[in-house]
Amino acid sequence: MEQQTQRRTKRKSDNNKYSKRLNSLQELQLLEIMCSYFQEQSKDAVRQIIFSALFSPQGNKADDSRLAMLGKLVSMAVAVCRVPILECAASWLQRTHAVYCVRLARVLVDDYCSLVPMSIQTLKQIFSASPRFCCQFITAVTALYDLSTDDLIPPHDLLEMVVDWIFEDPRLTLVTFLNTPIVANLPLGCLELTPLSGLVRWCVESPLSYKRNRKPSLSNGHGASSKLSSEGAGEGKGDSQQPLYSKLHLSVLQILMMVQVHLAEKDLYGRFGLLMFEHVVQLVEELSRLVEELNPLNTARETELSLDRLAQSLQVAMASGALLCSRGGY
Repeated sequence: MEQQTQRRTKRKSDNNKYSKRLNSLQELQLLEIMCSYFQEQSKDAVRQIIFSALFSPQGNKADDSRLAMLGKLVSMAVAVCRVPILECAASWLQRTHAVYCVRLARVLVDDYCSLVPMSIQTLKQIFSASPRFCCQFITAVTALYDLSTDDLIPPHDLLEMVVDWIFEDPRLTLVTFLNTPIVANLPLGCLELTPLSGLVRWCVESPLSYKRNRKPSLSNGHGASSKLSSEGAGEGKGDSQQPLYSKLHLSVLQILMMVQVHLAEKDLYGRFGLLMFEHVVQLVEELSRLVEELNPLNTARETELSLDRLAQSLQVAMASGALLCSRGGY
């Protein structure tokens, strides 16, 4: 009996020893080892298998630690431009549930858009190094920043980078679609094949979403002064962003026009849409709620701009086959 107790105590001690968290130095050393391994491994298939085994969510308590380490590894790969890791991360983003993808996107946004001023330049450099990763990253950040609240409006540096990337090479948004065999049933819960739905949402909802920042509070008897102060703060921010959204909208229309050729090349024209009808319905409902929410304000100009962008996007998408819907469907 005493021996059994001693054995249990030893096992518990061993388990505690192995479950003990790494300190910062040990964590950095582990990241450097993984970085070197994926960089030196010449077989892409092996890299992908190992990466998936290490970082695919398993639905257990270790997932949080696994995803935290993944965020640090990918952030390091961006900093030192380790393309093999970025390519593995692109595949991970493509096959993993969107809930986890937006968590990784948030880590990168925090690291390169929030914590250190001007570090966004480091993130920008991966544009030419790994277009696949950039495409998946854009899809993830448009899923993360859905404009549903003021906290979910994309940071200026992130928005500017995404707009610059897409303006320079509109085909960047189609990289995953062009390099992925299309199956009848895409994995449920994963990110979409392109960021087009999210980008259309950004363009359509942005005029009203930024206007929401200037909604006055009349509950404390100081509505006039609150209105002036909130309008002064929100108006400058919203108006300064709108040229970027206008530039993005033109790029999105250009992308939608080129989609027809690629759908035809894949023999998917008229059979597969890159913009889901359900997402368009959701966008229209969100836009309607925004207009109702902002009714006390003079939002005629912003509402007209949002509706114009929506109409243009839908018209081009239907004409190119990106949206499988007849005009009578609305």
